[in-house]
This record gives sequence, C-alpha cells and structure tokens, in this order.
Amino acid sequence: MSRADRFKKRKVDLDKWVSGFDRVQTWLAKLQAKDRNAFNLYRYCRWSKKNPHELLALKEDSKSKEAEFLIDRFVADQSTGLTDHAKVNIIASVRSFYMHNYADLARQAGRMTASKVHPYSKPTKETLRKLWNNAYNPRDRSLISFVNSTAIARDSLTKVKFSHFEKDWREQEIPHIGLPEAIIKGKGKGRYQGTEQHTFLTPEAKRDLIDYIEWIERKGFKFEVDSQVFRSIVKPYHPISYDELGFIARRTAKRSDIKFTWHDGRRFVETALEEARIHPNWCRKIRGRKVKGEEAPYSRPKIEQLRHAYKSAVQFLQFRETVQISDLERRKQAMLDHARLMEWNEEKVKSLQSLFDTCLTMERFNKLISDGIEKKLSAVEQDCQKIVNEQDVEQWLTQGWRVITTLPSGKVVIESNNNHS
Repeated sequence: MSRADRFKKRKVDLDKWVSGFDRVQTWLAKLQAKDRNAFNLYRYCRWSKKNPHELLALKEDSKSKEAEFLIDRFVADQSTGLTDHAKVNIIASVRSFYMHNYADLARQAGRMTASKVHPYSKPTKETLRKLWNNAYNPRDRSLISFVNSTAIARDSLTKVKFSHFEKDWREQEIPHIGLPEAIIKGKGKGRYQGTEQHTFLTPEAKRDLIDYIEWIERKGFKFEVDSQVFRSIVKPYHPISYDELGFIARRTAKRSDIKFTWHDGRRFVETALEEARIHPNWCRKIRGRKVKGEEAPYSRPKIEQLRHAYKSAVQFLQFRETVQISDLERRKQAMLDHARLMEWNEEKVKSLQSLFDTCLTMERFNKLISDGIEKKLSAVEQDCQKIVNEQDVEQWLTQGWRVITTLPSGKVVIESNNNHS
C-alpha cells in the first residue's frame, strides 16, 4: 500500500481513533467541522508517526521548538502524495489542535499557501434552478433558496432559530431575519464586537421555507419559536450539523453535475446586491459584516430602510420566478433608497414617493429631476398637490383644485389652482 493510500478517509475508523485520545475529543467539541479536522489530525499523526498526546508532549518545554520543526518538515516533504491545498488544510487543523490545548505554535511554523487551481464559483440563476430541481426533499430545496437569498454562512445555518425571524414573518412579503453577533463570524469578539446580520428572504425562498416546515411537521416534528430551523429529516429530527450541510451540498451538486458550496450562495447574493446598486454599507449589513463607524444595533426604522433597498435586488435574487422591473421603477427605487440612506424622515420619503407616482414616463421623471426635487417636494409638503381617491375628485374640484394625472392604482393626483402659473 502506497503512502498516499494510507491517507484515504474511507480506510479510517475515525470515531474509534478519536475515542482513544481525550485531548482530541475536547478539541473537537469546540469545532463545527469535526470529521474534517479529526481526519486532518489523523493524517498528520500517521505522517509524523506520533499520536496526538505525543505531539502535545513536544510543547511541554516552552523553550523547545521541536513541534515547529516537525511541521516545517511536513511542509517540505514531497513524498506524501498530498496536494498543497490538502497540506494547508492539515496544517490549519494541527495548529488548531495545539492552540485549543494551550500549546500554540510559533506564527511562522508550517507557513505555506495553496495555489488556487480553480476560480471561485459564482452560481447563475440557471445553475441554481438545476440544483433546486435535483434536491432530494423540501428541506434541501429550502436550504438552496434560503442561502441564496440571505447570504447566511454555513456555520450560522446550524444555529438559526425562528426567534431570529420577525414575529409576523409569514405575513411579510420579504421577511427580515436578524442574527446576533454570537452566531455569526467572529462571535462578537475583538474587531467583530457589535456586528449583526440583518438579511431577508425573497418571496420564493419564503414559500420554500413554509413548504419545508409543513412537510416536516407532517412527519411528526413540531417547530417552536426557539427551534433551530434546519434539521435532520428523520427522527429525532436533530438540528443539522456543519458536516451534514457539507454532505447535502456535495450530494446535490453531484446529482446536478455542477460545482457548488454554501459559500457560493454568499457570492450570488453579493453580486445581486451590487447589480441592484445597493449602497456598500447596506450590502455589508445584509452579509453580516462590520460597518465602519457603526456603534448602535439596528433599529426598526433602519431595518425598514434596509428592506426597501433589498426589495430592489429581488429581481436579481429569485432564480425560479422572473421579476420584471422597468428602468423607470428602478431609478425611482434608487432615489428613494438614497433618500433613506441620507436619513430623510419617513414623512419626507412618503412625499417623495407621491411625487414619483405622478411620473408615468421616463421623460416626466427626468423633467422632475431637472426641475429640482426639493422645490417640488416643498410644493407637496405645502399641500399644493394631493393624491386622492377617484370618488373624492369632484369634491376637490369644487374647491378650486385641478386634476394632474390618474395613477395606475386608480388614485388621482390633483393640484391647487393657486399653485398653477
């Protein structure tokens, strides 16, 4: 048997191997990707001909650098049959094992980088439809649309609960999900302190989630407010693990004959937000990243502003249903989003929305911009223009008002004759 063959996972009873080392068990209890890290440490032990406790013994003398020299030799060994990428992963696991056992290796020990062979995968709507169609069950279909609308990371997916959803999320067209710092990248420590993720579900992702909930509840499991959302589909329906998520992605990708990881979903969302021209700070908030200079948690008004911005990206995010938005409506939405970003109060934003409702053509919208929005807004705020129901028009006409236009909703824009020159 070749040396490379000895590193193959299918030939290893990992559970049995791990059970023989208490320090390995304690280390793995702190990690999400238990199988992967255990296998990486196993491969290093096989290469070094030392067990985990013997590896730690190399650091009992704080002045000794034997552990560092050993991992450097592993980097230099060209006979392992391992790729650079596999070596990088093994080194990361070994360093983690030492660190969690309070025997940190020197920073330079085992330093190497893996050259990237394949470009980062960025899903398209076509590939996502193919993935969704090849998913085994409603849970897996929901996972695909959920990740590709929320940009929630794989680690956080194992911890998301319904308590993180807004209370009336089923009634919302675009439900809000707010994740605290404890379950997103950085866990709120150091430079990640105060970071929150505020993201949303597209209408189709919401329907997929409800289908999954109803399907698993018919099987006998009852979700509560504090239940973790994604779970095993067989009794006892335990919360899904980090490794199980990886298996689901690999299985679905193989059935679809395409490359896909859950992290690709984050890139899909980021691209969609950029296509919708959403402000970079709001993109970072949706992806759960720190916004420079931000201190206070997001308030309800800010969440509503963020929802308005996200809505403009839905057409780029939904991969099974087409959302047609005209260039005119896109420009109107961009102007409204900018107004909210500039912290206009909601009354003024509503006045701006009313003003835009009178523009049924791009020409009229462009004229409004060229005439000056602030001047027109001033007229609206002074009640020189109103939007009224059709049945009330006659009453206003008798008071000296005139009709400007009828909106698609059936309501009518009227203007005071005193304002007409």
